[in-house]
Amino acid sequence: MSEDKSGKRIFSTETRCILLLIILVLAAYSNSSSGQFIFDDLKAIVFNPNVHSLWPLDKVMFQTRGSTLQGRPVPALSFALNYALFGTRMAGYHAVNLAIHLFASLTLFGIVRRTLLSRRLRARFAEHATVLAWLTAAIWAVHPIQTQSVTYIVQRCESLVGLFYLLTLYSVIRAIQSRRAVWSVMAVLCCGLGMATKEVMATAPAVILLYDRTFGAGSFGSALRQRRRLYAGLATTWIILITLMWAIPNQADKTGLSTGISVLEYMTNQCIVIVHYIGLSLWPDKLCLDYGWTVVKDWGRLVPPMLLIVTLLGITVWGWISNRSWSFLGVWFFGILAPTSSFVPIIDLIFEHRMYLPLAALILSFVIAAHFCFQYVSKQIRSSGKAAPGTITKRFVHYGPVAIMIVILAALTLRTLHRNECYEDRVLIWKEAIEVSPENSRAYTGLGYSFHQKGKLEEAAKCYRKSLQLKPDQAIPMSNLGSVLRAQGKFDKA
Repeated sequence: MSEDKSGKRIFSTETRCILLLIILVLAAYSNSSSGQFIFDDLKAIVFNPNVHSLWPLDKVMFQTRGSTLQGRPVPALSFALNYALFGTRMAGYHAVNLAIHLFASLTLFGIVRRTLLSRRLRARFAEHATVLAWLTAAIWAVHPIQTQSVTYIVQRCESLVGLFYLLTLYSVIRAIQSRRAVWSVMAVLCCGLGMATKEVMATAPAVILLYDRTFGAGSFGSALRQRRRLYAGLATTWIILITLMWAIPNQADKTGLSTGISVLEYMTNQCIVIVHYIGLSLWPDKLCLDYGWTVVKDWGRLVPPMLLIVTLLGITVWGWISNRSWSFLGVWFFGILAPTSSFVPIIDLIFEHRMYLPLAALILSFVIAAHFCFQYVSKQIRSSGKAAPGTITKRFVHYGPVAIMIVILAALTLRTLHRNECYEDRVLIWKEAIEVSPENSRAYTGLGYSFHQKGKLEEAAKCYRKSLQLKPDQAIPMSNLGSVLRAQGKFDKA
């Protein structure tokens, strides 16, 4: 808070930005509370007895084999609490997911603002740091690709680990700036919770050390000397993740190793996937719940995206070696994607929720680039004398960025609102998935199940047959088709 000339207390710029960000996020997800349980929600929540009670606690936090929540005790406990309070009523689950996303957005705002005001960047960004941080957090918060981490209930795992990742970094930034021990304790606590939330958190200690080297201490040695207890604490949180992964039986079942995807095939295909992610970040037109991405073996399709990704990686590594501040954006993007988009094969090659945190690096890059471009244009206009008082040029200099910002945020918010509507209808969300990935057998199974639940048996049977046509050796659509045929009285075929 601050005071005006009359002595009245008014909101500071930072407070106004926070309030505006909260309003924007609530508006973008105002129609998400009535969405349905879909896809993995059913197995992880609706049909999962381990989250239907809070006791015994070990049964809640250590889920059975094959569950989305296996090895992820923190989100498992959160779903058990949700079930205890709301049962299967959707509004409570959506409220928690939205709260997580909102806090993550506010934390990102704080991180970007404090980074732009750091000693290294203050001279260039001090005047516009708050506005640039707000714009970054706002675009990130309402971007349609985030709906898979917010509106899709079970992907609370992704948004929750994202929140812990951001809180860990924010706490470290405060520890660097204030040297108060409480911030170091908070960083280790949040990092530990993140490790017990999802495997993405594995890269946090290393990425945060790189941040300290870039914007804090100036070198790895100095960072480790000044904050050795902090980094020792962050490193010990790896024990949590290792223990949880070690406790999972048949770990290969969660990776592509059990389906014959080689390391080379996975690496090369991830180049296509990452390019697709970047494309959706720029133009989030056709989003997809489940791609069913098949391995591409045609080198003609693999080489162009490989060249692009290798180039971006090379630029990032060069910037990191040279200790350039902008290189941290590349470290953030590739570092957080590394557990899912590098060389360790995972059965599903692509999911949009994996871009929850990496998206922030892309958006900040676009915002900073636009800022520099507009500053250059404004300088040229002023130097040429065309920005005389009252002219259209002057009005553009003053109001152009605001107009562009409003258009971008409005377009993204409207697209997010539309995407939320898709999650309200299982049939619609699966039809859109088939439109994007027409060869995805799992999408046809999902659509068939949605029709089946609505009592549209003929449509369900067609979908199950299409799924089996694309991939014959599937038990679920085969069993479901039998149930449909039995309900139709076709006992011989059933």
